[in-house]
Amino acid sequence: MKQTIIHFIQDLLKNVNIPVNFLAPPYTSSPQLDKGLRDSLPETAYQSPFFSKWISGLETGTIYHLTDTFHCSYSLFCLPESHSFMICGPVLLEEITHETFLEIALNMNVREETHAILKNYYLHLPCVTSI
Repeated sequence: MKQTIIHFIQDLLKNVNIPVNFLAPPYTSSPQLDKGLRDSLPETAYQSPFFSKWISGLETGTIYHLTDTFHCSYSLFCLPESHSFMICGPVLLEEITHETFLEIALNMNVREETHAILKNYYLHLPCVTSI
């Protein structure tokens, strides 16, 4: 029964283009969790195992909503009777304006020659205000 509900949620989210991934111990980050963003930019300031840091202190029975430094949001929870997490996202909670984009690029030290990569990334993320 629990697996049926989990598959239903997964299918429902995928139908509205919200990525769903699963993360099992030892909780190492995978490029697919952020749709390859951190691997696609040559800068190294944000090449950290960001999900590993988040998950290490999370409790079971709680749904967490997290927003990273790129303004990408994720919802995650521990699967019942498991140490694995279901991670939904990345999604945008609001459209990335030109001003917001420049602020993110500046804060994350994204070089101007790689702005096109980040802009393209944002263009392909679902925005929950538009679903």
